[in-house]
Amino acid sequence: MRLPGRHGYFAEEALWGNEFIYNVRVGLPSLPGAELAGTIDYADLLHLVKEANQKPRRLLEELLSELETRIREAFPQISMLSVSIRKMNPPLGCAVECSEVKFEKTYS
Repeated sequence: MRLPGRHGYFAEEALWGNEFIYNVRVGLPSLPGAELAGTIDYADLLHLVKEANQKPRRLLEELLSELETRIREAFPQISMLSVSIRKMNPPLGCAVECSEVKFEKTYS
């Protein structure tokens, strides 16, 4: 999902903002079949990401950590979580398409 945000180390990033692309993947311990029980509500997952994106952060790693906590609390049944955040056109003094941070973890 693409969201506007004001994350970044430099004061200009908090002022001007930027576009961020979130990619969230979750794994389930077993296939839930045709039942809704045991599945992940994607609307709830989307809401968690949008809510976390609202608070500006200097480091994307801080945002990743918060997302892991929020997603695990909301969906304790997941067996794997992968979250990546891309900052489009970061202000690095040259043409850079994006910078990216990524978190992946398997839970037992």
